[in-house]
Amino acid sequence: MRCANVSAAALGASAGGPVNELIFAFNPAGRLISVDVLRAGLSPADAAAVFTKQTGALRAALGTAPVQVGDPSPGYLGSGRSRTVLASYRYADYLASVTAMAMPSGVSVRAQYQSATHVQ
Repeated sequence: MRCANVSAAALGASAGGPVNELIFAFNPAGRLISVDVLRAGLSPADAAAVFTKQTGALRAALGTAPVQVGDPSPGYLGSGRSRTVLASYRYADYLASVTAMAMPSGVSVRAQYQSATHVQ
């Protein structure tokens, strides 16, 4: 299921502007197995706030991300194209990652949550 231009408030967020694309994927049994959230064209400050909020929620639930790359500050994200920040968790049955990348049209932040459970 793909939704476009979802308000930040609908997702309980107060910053970062609308979600450009929200995708829910289901396995053949109808169980939710993936959520993908994309915000594009953000200012470096808004992107840093969104990244920090998303990774903060993951840190509270899962601890420090085993894979962390880049500096999630507005200064770093605004200092040039292709500046990238990543936090990623990988388990046998779960993957979560949050990525921010500076693009010509602003900074994009993508959060992906995937479950690798068997079909029931």
